[in-house]
Amino acid sequence: MKKTHENQMISEKISLRPSNTCKYVAMTLIFIAISYLSLVFVYHAFSQRTSFIDIKIFPVMVFAKLTVLLLAYYALDGLRFYYILRTLGIQLDYRYVLKMVFINIFVSAITPLATGGGFAQIYFLNKKGVSYGDAIAATTIRTSLPIAFFIFATPIILIVDSRFMKVLPFSNTPAVVLAGSSIFIAIAAGAFKLVKNPRSAKKGIMWFLRILKSRKLISIENIKNARKIFKEIDNFAKSVKVFISAKKRDISLSLIFTLVFLAGLFMFPVVLINGLGHNVSAIAIMALQTIITFVTYFAPTPGATGVAEGGFSIIFSQFVGKDEIVTVTFLWRFFTIYIGMLIGMALFYMELIKIGKAKRNKAPGQ
Repeated sequence: MKKTHENQMISEKISLRPSNTCKYVAMTLIFIAISYLSLVFVYHAFSQRTSFIDIKIFPVMVFAKLTVLLLAYYALDGLRFYYILRTLGIQLDYRYVLKMVFINIFVSAITPLATGGGFAQIYFLNKKGVSYGDAIAATTIRTSLPIAFFIFATPIILIVDSRFMKVLPFSNTPAVVLAGSSIFIAIAAGAFKLVKNPRSAKKGIMWFLRILKSRKLISIENIKNARKIFKEIDNFAKSVKVFISAKKRDISLSLIFTLVFLAGLFMFPVVLINGLGHNVSAIAIMALQTIITFVTYFAPTPGATGVAEGGFSIIFSQFVGKDEIVTVTFLWRFFTIYIGMLIGMALFYMELIKIGKAKRNKAPGQ
């Protein structure tokens, strides 16, 4: 009975009720508005204000390269999720997995902290016969692998080559490197302890919460609400253990496709910047893109809108002309987010309509 109630709570995260449909439409409009205002900000803050967006500054060959890269990017995103599902014993058609990729892009783009994309995938995977437990495990691992890469790669990039710090908007670079590295090491150590001994991690959380309560910084209700997190801790630990114990081939392919997928994502600004004739090292651009992407994973705005455009412009305006930065920023977001979001939006509502029809056809026979 308890499990049925939990399944119902998850399924209600996305439903076919008109009120929820209106909510997603409203969030989409908010995303569009913030995206436009972000580009306006870039235009006023970093450009010469000679032109807003002018795609004619790029040769046609650049768009051909971007199109090929985009197709590879989507294919790799689908393959990494496909093999993550296989590590959990979930066999799904690759075309359906690819559909989930686009739906994730759409819902993640319009929800804060990209949380909605995971719920959407869980919901649709369940409708395809995947249990909620397996669906939650798959989406958790899918999100955790890139974050693990960023946790280890970002401090290494900043420490190994100090040139990268010179293009970042920080005055005290050693302090930033030290603070960032400490945070990343603490996160990595915490995640390791979480997986190895989740019970110990939960005790540590409760100990910290009780200290806050003793100092009247939180209430007893806050502690009761925090207990809900414990189940997610158990799910995360279980997911990682199942993943690690899977077939080595599936684990290796999921890791390889995740890394190649991220490399493909980082190649978009390389093609754009060098396509304008600027001789900038591809490795340097990809390293800086790693830092930007890591920051956007934790941005509180829908789809990291505003944070992504602002961070990208601050860093890469030092490599391109002031009359080019708005167009470069727009095309970067257009190819990495906007196109996938439009495809995902269409697939999202098509799937909801299909599920709605199935429910109505099934109802008379119940």
